[in-house]
Amino acid sequence: MRALFASGKVPELPAAAGAREEVLPSGTEVETIPVPEPHAERKPAPAAEALPQRSYRIEVDCANCANLMEQAANKVDGVKHAAINFMMQEMKVEFECDADQQSVMERVREACKKIEDDCEIYI
Repeated sequence: MRALFASGKVPELPAAAGAREEVLPSGTEVETIPVPEPHAERKPAPAAEALPQRSYRIEVDCANCANLMEQAANKVDGVKHAAINFMMQEMKVEFECDADQQSVMERVREACKKIEDDCEIYI
């Protein structure tokens, strides 16, 4: 890439995404042919039943511990999916439809305390 820029030649980019140009025999105009985007052909997925989801503020000191806490939270009954963002110090939990969020989060907190005793999940 540096060689291209050092020589003063800049590679040409297509004029517009989703269009291509065909060069016809000399003396005729250039024709632009629209090309459909691949995702335009897909049909949207049927809307699933919305599951309850909440975000919780957490305190954890290392990324490895956060990963272990996430794995422990995903094993708790009543949790459909849990994800921890270590940099934002946040845990997002998607609950099962019939689960009591407060009692599930108490069990999540207990499971995480077994992994990292000085972590905190603010319920």
